[in-house]
Amino acid sequence: MKRHYILIIFFTISILSLAKGQTLNAYAKGAQEAFEKKDYYTAYNFLRIAHEIEPNNTVHTYNLAEAARHYAAFTMAEKYYAEVDSSAQAANYPETNYWLGYVKERLGKYQEALDLYQIYASEHSGEDSLLTAAAQKHIEICTWAIRELANKDTLLKLEHLGPEVNTTFSEFGAANEDSLLYYSSLRFLGKADVALPEKPYAKILISKNDSTGVVDTILNDLNFHTSHTAFNEAKDRVFYTICDYINGIDIRCDIYYRDIVDGEYGLAQKLPEPINMAGYTTTQPHVGYDPESKREVLYFASDRPGGKGRLDIWYCYVAGPDNFSAPENLMSVNSPDNEVSPFYHRKSKTLYLSSNGYLGFGGLDVYSVKNVEGVWDTLVNLGSPVNSSLDDAFYSLSKDGMEGYFSSNRLGSMYLSPEDEACCFDIYRYEKPPLKDRVILVRTFETYKGLNPQPLFGVRVVLAVQPDGQADIREDYLSNQYYYVLDRDKNVNVSGTKKGYKPDARTFNTSDNPDADTLIIDLFLEVDKIDVFLYSKIYFDNDEPGPSTADRTEVSYFQTYDAYTARRSKFAEEFAAGNPPENKDMAIQAIDGFFNDSIPKGRRELETLMHILEQYLRDGKQMAIYLKGYTSPLASADYNLRLGKRRISSIQNEFKVFRGGVLWKYMESGDLVVAEKSFGEETAPKTVSDDPKKVRQSIYSPEASEERRVEIVEVKY
Repeated sequence: MKRHYILIIFFTISILSLAKGQTLNAYAKGAQEAFEKKDYYTAYNFLRIAHEIEPNNTVHTYNLAEAARHYAAFTMAEKYYAEVDSSAQAANYPETNYWLGYVKERLGKYQEALDLYQIYASEHSGEDSLLTAAAQKHIEICTWAIRELANKDTLLKLEHLGPEVNTTFSEFGAANEDSLLYYSSLRFLGKADVALPEKPYAKILISKNDSTGVVDTILNDLNFHTSHTAFNEAKDRVFYTICDYINGIDIRCDIYYRDIVDGEYGLAQKLPEPINMAGYTTTQPHVGYDPESKREVLYFASDRPGGKGRLDIWYCYVAGPDNFSAPENLMSVNSPDNEVSPFYHRKSKTLYLSSNGYLGFGGLDVYSVKNVEGVWDTLVNLGSPVNSSLDDAFYSLSKDGMEGYFSSNRLGSMYLSPEDEACCFDIYRYEKPPLKDRVILVRTFETYKGLNPQPLFGVRVVLAVQPDGQADIREDYLSNQYYYVLDRDKNVNVSGTKKGYKPDARTFNTSDNPDADTLIIDLFLEVDKIDVFLYSKIYFDNDEPGPSTADRTEVSYFQTYDAYTARRSKFAEEFAAGNPPENKDMAIQAIDGFFNDSIPKGRRELETLMHILEQYLRDGKQMAIYLKGYTSPLASADYNLRLGKRRISSIQNEFKVFRGGVLWKYMESGDLVVAEKSFGEETAPKTVSDDPKKVRQSIYSPEASEERRVEIVEVKY
């Protein structure tokens, strides 16, 4: 297993022994050797001493920040990356903005992280293709997290279990069985070999009424990690995991079971191949149920071949006491990253799991997915406060669905090293709102000719309790899911609208489908005519794309977008300059309004237009889009004419590269025409300054910014 996987299963700590009198070079060398072994705790401590010896050595400071990040000491990583960023050698470490953004994201400082990702995307795009792509991904994540925090569930009650259960090591996998809390703890030290130092091992404990956990004397194996209990419905069999170190750090696991007869446990039995697979980890068992075939299902996590990547959720059917079907990958929920800790809730026919492969708050987030008539539905992020900016996993739920447990290493957990705020999982209990409240999930989908519904983001959803309740209006550009908590037995109307689509609406009662924990209401918006995109405006920064005297550019519009939006603070600062104090706030608000509303609106409408065009073109239609390019009057008329043409050229380029070039084949065949009609300075209002010495008005004002655009002026089909 990769070291990154171990945080999901266990968190191991190396023992650090420092000899007196070592030189700075010796500490640096020791850190390098530890890095190569993926022993980041040791590397961090060596480099921390090196930093104390030479605090102004940027090489050691940067390596210390890297070690802290890998060790998950994000508070310390933030400190040391910031030191590098403010040093005279900052230019030698261009990736610092990205990694500083990353650790701030993991600390829940999403706006600060977003700003840093945008700066990295603006100033270093293309220098490192992997980090450039990652920055774009994390811009989306942070934007999503900021929006989702506004919908935080304030009714869910969380409780951090006390020191009777939690320790400074990791506690995880908690589930209540017959009033007993079974959980696992990594607090135990042991030796796999007398010649080797002691290592942490996990054992299964049992707690009654939140009392101090007692080590289970039957299930645990003294010589191996033992964890992850999972009872079947009849309580006559328990599955669990036995793991061992395969080297100094990495761990490999297999699933075992014991039969239970009249309360007595039988001998440990290892599940046969291909459920356990030699050379790969099979772990975190949970017994669910398939309502279609009426068979029990054994879910587990594994890194075996045939998955989507890293740890995936797998399952097999329990056909009899000693009969299991061949394992299958649960493809519909897995991603190229990690999916772990499955838990199936029978009453609601819902599978819970943790993943770091989907939009979330950071690290592992808990998701749910319903089984609807044998088909797995869309994954749903459980939101805050269950999910945090760090890792949240091992979610379990009581039979009535009103309470349960999960594990998290979020800030506020008990740390093995409090000054570093790193490590470990603690167990949290949660309680859901009383039954008088009902959770409503409104989901929005796109259809074309009533077929093939797909999630549709950015729908304006209006929900109101009838007959005269106040409308709750939401619009999430990064999600198709909207949560509400309403009183039961209320009549409700909900509608969804989005430019380019026919609206849809539903009327329902909050007591409908009473057996489900969450009442799901789906809206289906049909693709409409694209005439509504006439006069949509797409905005550009001053003299972009350019500067140049050419009529055309190789730059696509989206390549200019992040750099432009990253300059919001510069625009606000320059436009506010020279104003009397009482007017500065109004000037900043005007800039914020343009950057928060007009610029992203133009991009969203362009993306929606191209998406809808693809569906029409795929259906055999021929389309033509006509564009006008506008500029502010700052340069000469001839230069502005060419600048307007370049802006149109960049939009044409965006059509060509959209979604890997899905529109390009239609442009080559002539079925899609994106034509230009460029205008320059003569179309700009006389109120917009053309004086290059008055940059506040000629460059940074909202009026000048409004003129730097491409506009859709005609659509034919």
